[in-house]
Amino acid sequence: MATGNKRLEKLREEMKQRNVKVLLLTDFTNVGYITGFTGGDSFALITQRSQYILTDARFTEQAAKQAPAFAVITRKAEMIKEVGKLVKKHRIREISFEAAALSYDLFITYRKFLTGVKFNPEKPIVQKFRRIKDAGEIRTIRKAVRIAEGAMLNLRKKIRPGVSENDLAAELEYQMRQLGATKAAFETIVASGTNSSMPHAQCTGRKLGKNDVVTIDWGARFDFYNSDLTRVFFVGKIKPRFRKIYEITLGAQKAAIEAIGPGVSAHEIDMIARDYIAQRGYGPQFGHSLGHGLGLDVHEAPRLGKGVEMPLEPGMVCTVEPGIYIPEFGGVRIEDDVLVTKKGCEVLSSLPREFDEVVL
Repeated sequence: MATGNKRLEKLREEMKQRNVKVLLLTDFTNVGYITGFTGGDSFALITQRSQYILTDARFTEQAAKQAPAFAVITRKAEMIKEVGKLVKKHRIREISFEAAALSYDLFITYRKFLTGVKFNPEKPIVQKFRRIKDAGEIRTIRKAVRIAEGAMLNLRKKIRPGVSENDLAAELEYQMRQLGATKAAFETIVASGTNSSMPHAQCTGRKLGKNDVVTIDWGARFDFYNSDLTRVFFVGKIKPRFRKIYEITLGAQKAAIEAIGPGVSAHEIDMIARDYIAQRGYGPQFGHSLGHGLGLDVHEAPRLGKGVEMPLEPGMVCTVEPGIYIPEFGGVRIEDDVLVTKKGCEVLSSLPREFDEVVL
């Protein structure tokens, strides 16, 4: 995960604007984003003039190499005691923390242990920066998308009657690793037949039938960044109702993508797809948000959903994934990864999605 002092400088400027004197980062992903350190079990403490990574002996050498701008503290006891030493060293009286990243139990523990220190919950700070991807991050996400797509092109040849959901998931994850992925971005979803009516169905031993449908939701992780795609495939004779909901879902996705651009709110994009589906009689069957931000986490800001008034900005990468799910019948979801640009957007994924192209 490449980084540099620019992110730290940007963070300090934000801290200054918010009147944050000391910031404690407890979310590993945010720690990695600011420091460049890719190990685990770590906190970062940043004052106006000093910055520290607190980790354990497994990662001391790695942290020193990956984050040369940070002093590395190898904890010999509980993390809270190492934080306490820095509090004493710098005579800290206030510590700000990202409220969404610190559990209530841990907050209570720290407040009790560090007597005399005021703890200030903050709205997302690092996450705010992570919404906008720089050129290097976008290149990495493109690579994660290409790996996922290449793996699916290899898998298509093996989607046939008699193959189980578990087999398809295992093969797809193997293909992604073969093409350079660190791992699957998340647990691969392969949902066939009536299982496809559940948006996040778990893989089973169910085998595809002669006339069947299968929804596959998968992604690759490459250099700590993720891709996230969904395609539906039809095997054999197709029920007319499936073709209908597929074409409605695809139409909704196209309409939403067409509207993506700087200044358009996440809510507005969601409603374009939602209204498209509702006007064709399937509103209640689209129950989740249209999409989510994509980067170091599979799900991050911005969320494309109802009530999210955040305007889209160039550099944001989002999924666009409308779906229609009919219990005891089946479902359809089509998902692509989209980059917001200065003039509109760019669809980063390119796997075929027209109906005739997904009939095997």
